[in-house]
Amino acid sequence: DMKIIEQEMKLPVYLINEANAGVFGEYILHNYAYKNLSYISIETGIGVGIILDNQIYEGDNFKAGELGHISIIPKGRSCSCGNKGCFEKYCSNLALVEDFKEAFPKEYIQSLQDIFFNNLHEDPLGKKLLETYVENLARGIQTFMLLFDLNKIIIGGEICNYKNYFNFQELLNSYICTNVFCTNKNIIEFSSQGNDSNLIGAALITFKDFL
Repeated sequence: DMKIIEQEMKLPVYLINEANAGVFGEYILHNYAYKNLSYISIETGIGVGIILDNQIYEGDNFKAGELGHISIIPKGRSCSCGNKGCFEKYCSNLALVEDFKEAFPKEYIQSLQDIFFNNLHEDPLGKKLLETYVENLARGIQTFMLLFDLNKIIIGGEICNYKNYFNFQELLNSYICTNVFCTNKNIIEFSSQGNDSNLIGAALITFKDFL
C-alpha cells in the first residue's frame, strides 16, 4: 500500500515492474519508432517488458513477461518458482557467474566484471561456457519471438557492457535465425544504456499519461 508513503512524502508514488520500466525507457529513447517492442532485462533474473500497439502489455494479472520462468532444459536446474530448467537458471547474470565459478574454482569470481577483466572469456573453457550461455539465451529468445510478432527486441542488463569482449551479436543471431519464422537479423539490438534503461523508464513513468 503506497498511500502511507504518499501521505508521508506528500508526493505521488508510482509503481512499475523493472522490465516494464526498461521497455518504456527504450520506447522513448527510440523516439517511439517501434509500436511493438520488447525489452529483455538480464539481471539476477530475466524479465521482459512488452509494448504492443504503443501500450505496455502487463496481462490480466500483471504477470506478462515472466520469460525467465519458461523451461528451456527438461528436468534441469531447480528454480525458486517451483519449475525445473528455467531460462533464468541458465542465462541470468547469477547463472553465468556461477558457471564460471564452478569451472574456474581457483579464480576470484564474484561478478561479470571479474570474468571479463581477468580475461577468462579468452580461455578455451571460458569460450565454451559463453557459447553455451548464448545458445541457451537464443533458445529462450527464439521461443519468445515465435509468440510475438515484434518490430524490435532489445536486450538490456549488465551483460551488454561486455558484448564487445566476445562475438555476442554474431553468436546470438547464428542460434536464433534457424527457421523460417526467425530470419530477421536486425530485430535483436543491445541497449545502449546497459542496465540503466529501467532507471530511465522509471524516471519517465510520471509522464506516461502525457506521452
